[in-house]
Amino acid sequence: MTDTTPKSDGDNFTGRPWHLAGGVVLLLVLIAIVYWPAIGAGIIWDDFDGYAGNPLLHTWEGLRRIWMHPPSLPLDGHYYPLVLTGFWLEHQLSGGSVLVPHVTNIVLHAANALFIWAILRRLSVPGAWLAAAVWTLHPLQVESVAWIYERKNTLSFFFWLWAAWVWMPLATRWSWRRYAAVCVLFVCALLSKTSSVTLAPVLAILHWWMKDRLDRRDLAALASLFLAAFAFGLFDMFLFTARSPWDYGLTFANHLVLFGKTFWFYIGKLICPIHLMPIYPKWNLDAVRWTNWLFPLTAVLFLALIAVRWRKGDHALTAGTLYFLAALGPFLGLIEYNYFGTSYAADHLLYQASPGPIALACAAAVRGYRQLRLPQWAGTAAIALLIAVLGFLSWSHCRLFDSAETLFTHNLELNPQAFKAHLLIGGEQERRGAFEEAAEHYQAAIAIEPRYAPNHARLALALVRMGRLTQALEASQRSLAMDANDGLSLNNHANIVADLSGPEAALPYYRQAYERRPGVPIIQLNYAMALHETGRNTEALERLGEYDHLAGATPHSTLLRGFVLHELGETERARLLLDAALREEPGLTDLLLATAKAHEARGRQAPALHSYRQLLLLAPDDLTALNNAAWILATAPGEQNRNGEEARRHAERVNTLTNGRNPGVLDTLAAARAEAGDFEGAIQAAREAVERARSQGNDGLAHRAALRLEKYEQGRPHRAP
Repeated sequence: MTDTTPKSDGDNFTGRPWHLAGGVVLLLVLIAIVYWPAIGAGIIWDDFDGYAGNPLLHTWEGLRRIWMHPPSLPLDGHYYPLVLTGFWLEHQLSGGSVLVPHVTNIVLHAANALFIWAILRRLSVPGAWLAAAVWTLHPLQVESVAWIYERKNTLSFFFWLWAAWVWMPLATRWSWRRYAAVCVLFVCALLSKTSSVTLAPVLAILHWWMKDRLDRRDLAALASLFLAAFAFGLFDMFLFTARSPWDYGLTFANHLVLFGKTFWFYIGKLICPIHLMPIYPKWNLDAVRWTNWLFPLTAVLFLALIAVRWRKGDHALTAGTLYFLAALGPFLGLIEYNYFGTSYAADHLLYQASPGPIALACAAAVRGYRQLRLPQWAGTAAIALLIAVLGFLSWSHCRLFDSAETLFTHNLELNPQAFKAHLLIGGEQERRGAFEEAAEHYQAAIAIEPRYAPNHARLALALVRMGRLTQALEASQRSLAMDANDGLSLNNHANIVADLSGPEAALPYYRQAYERRPGVPIIQLNYAMALHETGRNTEALERLGEYDHLAGATPHSTLLRGFVLHELGETERARLLLDAALREEPGLTDLLLATAKAHEARGRQAPALHSYRQLLLLAPDDLTALNNAAWILATAPGEQNRNGEEARRHAERVNTLTNGRNPGVLDTLAAARAEAGDFEGAIQAAREAVERARSQGNDGLAHRAALRLEKYEQGRPHRAP
């Protein structure tokens, strides 16, 4: 076995302090140069839901929920509380700037590189600094560094490497304090990414490499780590499958073929890191095709050769290979994981596994250089060339992370069948308000994969934002026909139905969405709103209670609770809540006004009137709400929406606020008086409206008011068409 005392790196950075300092500075400078474009990277994929648009990052209640209520966590349902806590702190410090998390990722990546160098030095691995430099500058690491939500990798690997560093002296001298520190760091790694369970077998390999044997105490200590890994893995799997169950229909033979293809794919990308992309084409796993079996068979043959080398004493090659297999184990295709829905491989999955083969390759290169006794300048030149090539490739790859549109347009050039790339580009365009362009990408995704329900669901949302509700309903129905149990799709479908046919028609869909995904706050809030709008205020309060339990009280939930309590007759409590909501988010009045106008423009007078009444609870003297509510109450075709006395009260108030000089308000006042049976007052107000409209040059209004005047003179109220 190898002596664990560091004598030399096997490169130009010896144990002298100034040499080590030079190595650290050089490594950090290279990282800063190569990953500089990542500082300005944009929002990629799940960065929006995980960081930029994550409501849990705004409040102390959100921080509590990150740790104590896993079902309320965003995205895929895994339990990553340490990652989200880091995001919470960064959000509090920077106000949601994406610059800070990008810088943090780079800093963590640099720390990981230094840890790798230190560990390899302690193991006396030749070319330790070179291995650390190659690992950190390798283009495969860009995805983990430039992608905000892949903090899961950079942070978990930081604790992983720290735990390995603390563990290493245990091979020669046992310490319960040191072992306790390893356990704490292991838990931190697990709380950053569940796949850190593989640290347990990696520590076993490391211990065997350093000590050449495992005694009872070693086995007991490692067994406790394996048990913790197993328990945490089961816990996380339970959370995930309860929220996002999957079944990709792969047989055992398919998994064996996938193992072989995945193994050689990752080896190939380590050797030749070109044509990198977030979404790789899915491989054909047909077990009947004999050529597919060449991949697992050659992989097994390769591993058999490694075993032969081990029997001949080449323990370094065995340890490095075992490390690679252990660290990559969950992602080698033998078991299914959620990314299978997108691709069978991903660059970021190699982040923790790649140091093993890279260290082996660098050690072999250094040994070969020494055996050939080449001049020092040749070795230095070769290292400089390798670092320059890797650095340029990584720097270029970093620039693709400028935005989701840039990255996934590049992805489509390399993999035109990556329909999820269209979804991600469309999502970014939606956030910019480019709904037409987003819809085109969603339609392109449907053309590639028409059986994927979210393609149709996203198209439906884009069509809603474009005001094409009938087409949106059709797209949403296609989505539900493929997956009738998706809670979010049911929620979106209910929103469309509510816009088209009212909350009563949408209520069954909101109820189904709630039954499928009771842990999603937005579903609770929408369901509560529909219950309130249909007069089921007691049930609405129950849903709001669940919403506050899931996400904490927000201005919108506080506002809705105030409206519900007002309907239930608790006016004083309602007023306190409405005032609190308005203080926290003054823009709520603008939102209600926009909602009311949108309903009115679509001819949906009942929900428009409902929104105007809610607005008047917040802003009793809002001129637009007073005038428009009075008009609906006075002229609505349906008797259920008319109320002459309420209309006259609102119209008299807005007329007073405008000093009786606004012809449009006078026209509304005339209609309100007529509905209330005061035709004499209606005639007077209508005549004033006609005169003021003509004096202001508004001939259109003067003409319409004159026509309505004729009705009032005949003793007939006006009815809107």
